Amino acid sequence: MNKQFKIMEMTAEQKQRKYEKETEWRIANPEKVKEYSKRSYEKNREYYRNYYKNYRVLHKEHLAETQKKWREFNDKRDTVYMFINDLGDNIYVGSTTYKNTRLANHLTGNSNLKLTAEELVNTYNLSCILYQDFTNYNLNRFDLYWIEKFYKDTQGEIFKGNSVTCDLSKLSRSEDELFEIMNNVEFKIFDKLDKYLN
Repeated sequence: MNKQFKIMEMTAEQKQRKYEKETEWRIANPEKVKEYSKRSYEKNREYYRNYYKNYRVLHKEHLAETQKKWREFNDKRDTVYMFINDLGDNIYVGSTTYKNTRLANHLTGNSNLKLTAEELVNTYNLSCILYQDFTNYNLNRFDLYWIEKFYKDTQGEIFKGNSVTCDLSKLSRSEDELFEIMNNVEFKIFDKLDKYLN
């Protein structure tokens, strides 16, 4: 019987066992797997080259859509954020490369602030969180520190003692370029604050 038909006639449990057995073998024999892949690629180099080249051309829209969704759902966001009180003053200014995780930590009391969202509202009159998303500019961590420090120095913040040091030699752009980028990126409101208030 043809191997392909044999697999089609297998039950779900048999397929699962076969898959697990093959996976165990691959884990136990990484060198053989690597060698097989290399041999296969060398034998069929032109096929692989054409396949991937044509796949990108044929599925350009699908790939772009998938990439967009990945970016939307992926937590990695180069962000500078501000906790604002009802008078419009900064309670706290911070920066992160993982926006949602960092803000969740702040609002649940699992950060250097040691205050929950409720405590921030009751004690400091937190009214909203504003942020600037710099992800599309491919800034490094020191660039974000520079922007954070700029806001802390020029606008101030109620929480003191959270100073930021920024090594200017490690900036990916000049200070003028960072200033221009900072002014071109609009502020957005973090719309999940209510979720953290009981």
